Amino acid sequence: MLFSGNSEGAVGQYREALKIYPGYVAGYRGLGLAYAEQGNAPDALRPSTSTSAPCPTARDVPLIKKRMDHLMGKSSAP
Repeated sequence: MLFSGNSEGAVGQYREALKIYPGYVAGYRGLGLAYAEQGNAPDALRPSTSTSAPCPTARDVPLIKKRMDHLMGKSSAP
């Protein structure tokens, strides 16, 4: 849903997936991206933090941190 432009539907689906399996790290990443797509920076930051905390060595942590900085207005890159 997220990649087809339905960020609202994606938020619902990611939230449901995380309710079923709270350890689904990719779900937090997707939820953060969906909220960011909606322009909702505060809600986008919360799941992004949940992604990088449990898996600090994941390959996409630098990208997630870059997105978080962008959402907080610290950089111009997404």
